[in-house]
Amino acid sequence: MAGSRDPANHCKVWITLTPSQAKAEAWGFRELNQSYTVFVKRSEEGQAYTKYLIRSFTLDKEESFCGHGIMGAALVLGQRFAAGGRQMIFETVGGIRVDGYMVSAPSSESCEGEYGKVCTVKLEIPAEPVKEWFDDDVELRESISKCLGVEKAQILALGRNALMDLVIEMSEEVDFSAESMTVDAVGLMNASPSETRSQIITSRGGRYGVDFAKRVFAYGGEGLPWGADMIPDQATGSTHCLLIPYWASRLSKTAMKAKQVSARTGMVDAESIASKEGYVAVTGSGITVMQGKMLVPEPSPHEKGP
Repeated sequence: MAGSRDPANHCKVWITLTPSQAKAEAWGFRELNQSYTVFVKRSEEGQAYTKYLIRSFTLDKEESFCGHGIMGAALVLGQRFAAGGRQMIFETVGGIRVDGYMVSAPSSESCEGEYGKVCTVKLEIPAEPVKEWFDDDVELRESISKCLGVEKAQILALGRNALMDLVIEMSEEVDFSAESMTVDAVGLMNASPSETRSQIITSRGGRYGVDFAKRVFAYGGEGLPWGADMIPDQATGSTHCLLIPYWASRLSKTAMKAKQVSARTGMVDAESIASKEGYVAVTGSGITVMQGKMLVPEPSPHEKGP
């Protein structure tokens, strides 16, 4: 990656060795085109655990909690540990604690993938169920229905949790996958109640072969050079803090499968943990796509101080 002190002036440099690597190039571009960067610092070593401080950044600000950033960190760090072994404890800048464990991957995923070894991690994250409901807000329902191109009656519920994530439950008859629905993401952000962090579109997942499905639009472009017109449709692991208790209650289940029906897609196992009050678990698989060093500029003389 090449760049300058201007946070907007960065360029990922991908060096191709042979023409046959075109497929790998396209895959690499997709994997690097993510909206988060996380920094991890080991802070404590216990007999059976390692504790890390973790910070998560979008292109223009720091976020207090990034679930998929933590999952990515756990997948990289946990490769040193045996499945079911050493506990990884992550503490966010917002004081949120997340426990991580390496687990045995399903047999279909336990082999070497096309681009590397597939690893699976389980994260225990705090449950943050819906705290306020907007079901009677006629204006909000109408605005959201226009952004999604659906009938108002096809929106079954509207609510928000303490993380300020807005859940929009759709009728199961609506196919809101990226292949079938174009979402006015900027309009959705602007229509949401003040201080909303993200918008979660979700429904029962029968048509997708899972218990529940979702798409998430989050973290607009405020303060960025291109303005607020690029809202990532991403997996957003922290939204499972809301979705797991939400669907556990609606489906009367403690163990569920969930699918992100965005263009990039993704699958996780979701669990409501009876033995750990106030926590839920999300299990997902991934691979390491890059290893290397970040070269940090030397501080200027006036930054060094006396």
